[in-house]
Amino acid sequence: MDSILLKNFDSELLQIREYIKHIEIVNALCTLNTTELTHLELKQLINQNKTFYKEKRAFEYKAVIISLYGILEKHIEIFIKEYLISLSKIIIHYNDLNKTIINNHFNLSLDLIKKTDYSKFSHLDKDNILNTLNNCTKYPDNYELNLDSFVISSNGNLKHAKICELFLGVNVRLDSLLKTSKTFSLSENSANVFNNIDELVNRRNDSAHGADNIDRLNNTELLILIDFLEKYFTEIFNILKKELLQNEYLYQIKKEIYKEIKIIKRYKNNTIIGFYKENFNYNIGEHALIKNKNYFIKKPIVHFEEHPEDRITIKFDKTCNSKCTIFLKTINTPTLKSINTNPLYKPRRQKVNKKTSKNRIKSKNR
Repeated sequence: MDSILLKNFDSELLQIREYIKHIEIVNALCTLNTTELTHLELKQLINQNKTFYKEKRAFEYKAVIISLYGILEKHIEIFIKEYLISLSKIIIHYNDLNKTIINNHFNLSLDLIKKTDYSKFSHLDKDNILNTLNNCTKYPDNYELNLDSFVISSNGNLKHAKICELFLGVNVRLDSLLKTSKTFSLSENSANVFNNIDELVNRRNDSAHGADNIDRLNNTELLILIDFLEKYFTEIFNILKKELLQNEYLYQIKKEIYKEIKIIKRYKNNTIIGFYKENFNYNIGEHALIKNKNYFIKKPIVHFEEHPEDRITIKFDKTCNSKCTIFLKTINTPTLKSINTNPLYKPRRQKVNKKTSKNRIKSKNR
């Protein structure tokens, strides 16, 4: 996933921050004594602010709350879609995707067909949705997903539990991953910290539906809420990047690009590992996949030694867990490049550098 996604989200939050700053500057300006002012337009602004302040404050509050919720819903959907796009670049074959994703893609695509009359999905064509779904089984090594199907239930009330439900549909256990993240696990009342999202949804609904006697947040409180949203989305983005890496490592093991080594002995706080040579690539600079419980990390090999009876020791720069499992890249690494079987597929023609081709012809003539 590209970091530009997070930058775009932060940019939209910045616009809201600047809008609140503008409101405060205008409000401060309007506290001036009009008798000391000579500029007519400035006097008019101050006088209007005094007579229209209550209505103006209500409108500004609604604008901020509704805009913040719109940013939340928009970028949650973008993150889910971009996660699936990135995942499809890692998992080459459709049938190798997690079963949760495959099952949801089928069922939700059928639901999506029924909702093409909705304004949100009016740009979609029923036949295209069906063809995309059908091609996943017909041409599984050249598949595309109906991305909109995975956000079909984001219907204007994306509370934290609903957001987690959407991510669960793409096999990301967001709630538990957020609660165990450094950002939120150390927070006071971490179990309730995500109520900020629910409160935003409730306030958005009250504002959009014209509820009376709303307990409005002041500008300082709004800025605190914006800061929380920034942390929330930054952590989601980081979680998705880690999940993509874990999927990549698991896929490489499944396709036997990496294989588990049978460890003979562990030395010096588990930085040196002894094993039998077999068919592994253990050169300096190569990376090993280290599995601790259900989580993988990648470590570079900084030294190796060959011993009698096909025994090898490799050294890592840092200590490994004493119960970790280690996977090394195989020498004859299988390729993950897919062969496109779709008869409608036309590969792009490579551009030829004319100067280079002329030089080659000249060298041949010589």
